[in-house]
Amino acid sequence: HRFNFSINSSISASDISMINVTWNGRGWHDSGGTYNGTYLYIWNGTAGAGYEELDSTEDGTEKTLTGGVASGISNYINANNVTVLAEQRNAQTGEEDKYRSHICTDYIKLVITPA
Repeated sequence: HRFNFSINSSISASDISMINVTWNGRGWHDSGGTYNGTYLYIWNGTAGAGYEELDSTEDGTEKTLTGGVASGISNYINANNVTVLAEQRNAQTGEEDKYRSHICTDYIKLVITPA
């Protein structure tokens, strides 16, 4: 699941001291075990940087993942957006994708802390 949060264009990155993300949900795989889990990422728009991991779990039950960034804030605000990704730990596997991978999001929150 990809989430785009719009940041008011009148707010400058220099006005922000921290960006925090909280995600609650579940990522699981039909194979179970080490295939279960979820990664939480934030997009870093710096050339070649890509998604940066904020938190993860190897559990297939409902979990809350959190993380944040406190430096280089302007790298995470791209065209007035902050992009966050919740991704299941493993892809579908087996003959004809017999073992499916699942992800469910209950809620996601982005908090901007002023400088």
